[in-house]
Amino acid sequence: MIIDLHTHFYPDEYLGALEVLDRDLEVIQDSNGVKMVRDKGARILTITHQMSEPEERIREMGEAGVDVQVLSLSAPNVYFASDEDSLSLAKVTNDRLSSLCDEYPDSFMCLASVRLTNVEYAIQELHRAIHELGMNGLIIGSNINGRSLNSEEFRPFFAELDKLGLAMLVHPMTPAGVEVMYEYGLAPLIGFVFDTTMAITRMVYSGIMEEYGNFKFIVAHLGGAIPYLLERLGLTVRGIIT
Repeated sequence: MIIDLHTHFYPDEYLGALEVLDRDLEVIQDSNGVKMVRDKGARILTITHQMSEPEERIREMGEAGVDVQVLSLSAPNVYFASDEDSLSLAKVTNDRLSSLCDEYPDSFMCLASVRLTNVEYAIQELHRAIHELGMNGLIIGSNINGRSLNSEEFRPFFAELDKLGLAMLVHPMTPAGVEVMYEYGLAPLIGFVFDTTMAITRMVYSGIMEEYGNFKFIVAHLGGAIPYLLERLGLTVRGIIT
């Protein structure tokens, strides 16, 4: 069986909320009907028809020989609004993704999004998504509104994941210094990959992956630059490179 773990779906309710809840984000549509999300005028995401039309997605899955896709949100996920608005948006999105899995059980699985800027809300929605909706794991951003994943405030959340033994996909978000990446669309091309690299390196060096070893890390985009830097990072840990 071939499972495509890293694939995104955007409910109409989610897209409609982007512009309402964040002044810097806008959703535009080109002459071919392809939607794009822009942050302060820079493209951060292209939304193809398949990202919101399940039947067309299933047809292309068949052509590509993919048996199952695991659906999730991409950037900007649900971190960009107030706690209450983002929790509501997470619930709406998780409800929709789980309903797609119920409607097409042989084609789709799904990952939950949670409002990680409020750890209490994140844990609350995590339990609802897993235990009530039957979702298969979760997706989090490589930074949470600029805050690193190894920040102390997130440790109770990782402890809860550890208890549940869940799978977690770490997906890139808009990186720090994005202003220098607007030219040529470098933010999604390069910035995303290195934001993931930074996030995972910080989590390794901070001891999070050792402390919470019961849940599964899945790193988007083949691990970013981690595979190419692995030896260097290991030498740094041993004090050989400073």
